[in-house]
Amino acid sequence: MPNARMSKENIISVIAIVAAIIIVVFYINHLNQTKEAGSGSASTVNVHFDLSEHFESVESLQESASLIARVKIKDTSSYQYGNVVFTLSDATVKKVYKGDIEKQADIRILETGGSYEGLVYIAEGNAVFAKNDEAVVFLEKYDGPVAEDAYVIKGVYQGKFKVKGDQLIPSDEVFGELQTVDSYSDLNLINE
Repeated sequence: MPNARMSKENIISVIAIVAAIIIVVFYINHLNQTKEAGSGSASTVNVHFDLSEHFESVESLQESASLIARVKIKDTSSYQYGNVVFTLSDATVKKVYKGDIEKQADIRILETGGSYEGLVYIAEGNAVFAKNDEAVVFLEKYDGPVAEDAYVIKGVYQGKFKVKGDQLIPSDEVFGELQTVDSYSDLNLINE
């Protein structure tokens, strides 16, 4: 009987060792897959700050903007200035609703946030423009050290309405009347 008992203990020990090896191999394999999957995607950094301007109505946004236009983004580039990441987008003006600029003119739009050194910086839940995005934007001329000959969106992101077919999509975190915008007529604009 002692031999039968030893063999049962040996079998249990072997099964425990094999199970431990399988668990360790599975864990290492899982870590490698997670590392490989993560290497192609950037981590997101959510940036929060206080806005100097708040808009809750279309009228106040229109009055404040020196240029209102529908634009299509041709290209973007992100860079760091000080400790802040910015994106400068090259855009073509498709339609002018307010302002002294010609249709088909090229302009540059400066936004806070963007992709830089493997990280994606998003300001208040609002991603910056990407190539081929279209939007109706409420702009003012930028005056500062970060970029030359550029415009900025009124209220950082409040004056940015992405175009999806005939629908307009307001930025996240807008308030009041701006939350309900989903068409050109909601902005008192005529889409031609």
